[in-house]
Amino acid sequence: MLKDEVPQEKYSTTEAVLENENLISEELSENAGLTSEENEAEAGIESETSNAGNKVPEQILEKERDSTTPEKEGLSDNRGKEETKKIQKKNKYFLPIIGMLILLGITGFFVYNKSEYKVGKTIEFGNYPQDKDGTEKPIEWIVMKKEGNQVLLLSKYVLDAKPYNEEFEDVTWETSDIRQWLNNEFYTTAFNKTEKAKIQTSLIKNEDNSEYGTSGGNDTEDKVFLLSEKEAETLFSDEEERIAKATEYAEKSGVYVNKEKVAWWWLRSPGYHGHHAAVVNKYGWVDRDGSCVSIYSGGVRPALHLNLQS
Repeated sequence: MLKDEVPQEKYSTTEAVLENENLISEELSENAGLTSEENEAEAGIESETSNAGNKVPEQILEKERDSTTPEKEGLSDNRGKEETKKIQKKNKYFLPIIGMLILLGITGFFVYNKSEYKVGKTIEFGNYPQDKDGTEKPIEWIVMKKEGNQVLLLSKYVLDAKPYNEEFEDVTWETSDIRQWLNNEFYTTAFNKTEKAKIQTSLIKNEDNSEYGTSGGNDTEDKVFLLSEKEAETLFSDEEERIAKATEYAEKSGVYVNKEKVAWWWLRSPGYHGHHAAVVNKYGWVDRDGSCVSIYSGGVRPALHLNLQS
């Protein structure tokens, strides 16, 4: 009677119950087979969906890290290396270029010096009184000779009036008063410290008078000197080139001049006798007879050797 009271459509038969249990068991088995990563991925998908596409900061950073691939990192490194190579290349050529510029400057300087000290040219070096009132002006010098880095200079004008020697007596260049004056008073007055450093101490050959054989005395070492009769003959091409005018200061000091302001000037060589010294007269001739050493009207044309490397 109990069977009749329970409707068959509401309750499963034993077979149906067993079938449902089997289905549930299969689903559980399939879920149990998923890995933890897959479950997390599913959870992530659900999280992203639930947040309407908004990503949390951790996810953004993770994706940025993922977007920086090894290939991109390698590209950045290569660019850095290229920039470093460019800088190194520039530095590699920097010092040689500076060296070349310095060398060109030095070369230009010496080329300029060579042209400036060409034989026959006039240069300015030192200062000495030249006006009547004693005003100092740059001394003009003629380049008479050039040997290597040394040039022989001779003053363009007669700069002063001095006797060859104060006393009328036999004298040589070595013992003369004019030599002492040139290497002391004149040297000190005319040149500053820098200019003095450029003036070379020269070995001076004092030969005998070529016509009379008068002794020229011992050789000397001088900063400033007078030309010899031989130098006066060979360094000028003719008499006209030997002619020299005097400065106003020299004229005021007592040098003898003609109406063209031309003066005669002393040479260091002896004259026909020991108490005479050779001269260049107002016509430009080399006078080996010479003039009396104690005459005060004789003109002075200093000479010196300049060292171009100093």
